[in-house]
Amino acid sequence: MIIAVDFDGTLCEYKNPGIGNPKLDVIKKVKELSKNNKIILWTSRKGYALKQALKWCSQYDLKFDSVNKNINEIKTSRKIYADLYIDDKAINVYNFIKGDKYEN
Repeated sequence: MIIAVDFDGTLCEYKNPGIGNPKLDVIKKVKELSKNNKIILWTSRKGYALKQALKWCSQYDLKFDSVNKNINEIKTSRKIYADLYIDDKAINVYNFIKGDKYEN
């Protein structure tokens, strides 16, 4: 399985351009998932801010198969392809259709 994980608000509290406090429960789960899955860091950060995020991730022993691009096996999609997207801003499409409230 391929899993795309957001950085700001997901692995850490949102504080862009800085880096917020770690969300240790999320970090632990992503590390577990990385044992049997491909993990993509999927973030809007680029340049220096991305380098800082990657340095921060390495402090928590988070390793990624790709950063802001598809893994090598996926060559047919312009969009980052994943089987699962973990993001603090996400809403499950089925909950959306049912009319569940989305609050920011």
